[in-house]
Amino acid sequence: MEKERYPLYGEMVFSVFFLVLALFAYYEALYMTSGTWYSPSAFPKLISILIVLFSSYELITLLLKSHMLRRRGMNFVNLLKGIIVTAVDKNVLFMMLMILLFVFMLPFLGFVFTAMIFLFNCMFFYCEKKDLRTSVLYLLYSTGFAGFSVLVFGEIFKVILP
Repeated sequence: MEKERYPLYGEMVFSVFFLVLALFAYYEALYMTSGTWYSPSAFPKLISILIVLFSSYELITLLLKSHMLRRRGMNFVNLLKGIIVTAVDKNVLFMMLMILLFVFMLPFLGFVFTAMIFLFNCMFFYCEKKDLRTSVLYLLYSTGFAGFSVLVFGEIFKVILP
């Protein structure tokens, strides 16, 4: 028998976060080039719209679940407290900060270095063991992933990476 699952507050926070981020990305994609379907801005617009749709669906689903919980005795104040406590959790704040830094560093450093910095910092922050060997491994993993991404997307699929 599966235990009843309450909506995770972090899911609500990330739904709102990605909703805002996708709306910002769509707004920026409007200024890329012409509005035709085959322009370079078509893919970012499509992805932004999909993120908005899925984030909205997730948020509405979670809010409906919280409404059902309220009818069972959980009030809005307790739900809001849970969301705020989760939003100020160091792990959630760190990931949001890293995503924002990735977005803003990307035009200046390019995809390879930004991805390496993002991955290394996330792996190092979330790992339990912080020693030199682990740091070197994470540096190799992040470098390998960035190199693999450039190989697959840049060379094989001919996608122009930022």
